[in-house]
Amino acid sequence: MSKTITERIEAARSKKAAAERALRRLGGAIAAERRRQDTRRKILVGALVLSAITEPAAAPLRRLVTAQLGRLPERDRALFGDMLAGSQDGGAL
Repeated sequence: MSKTITERIEAARSKKAAAERALRRLGGAIAAERRRQDTRRKILVGALVLSAITEPAAAPLRRLVTAQLGRLPERDRALFGDMLAGSQDGGAL
């Protein structure tokens, strides 16, 4: 028995809704992957900077990083307390 036009329309709407849900899921997956990549880049750049500022010739970079850390909120700045303290006596930062 053949479906009526109304039944075919409802079936098409159902397929359309399922396709739209799938598109939203895929879009969310793409956004999540971009966030993961962005986070990884930030971690790697941070590691590179922290490594570089330990070099004796990196005094200008140490001053720049120390100045920028000073702009952070206190709770974030506290994470770098040992490094900031070291910058006063020629230590890490």
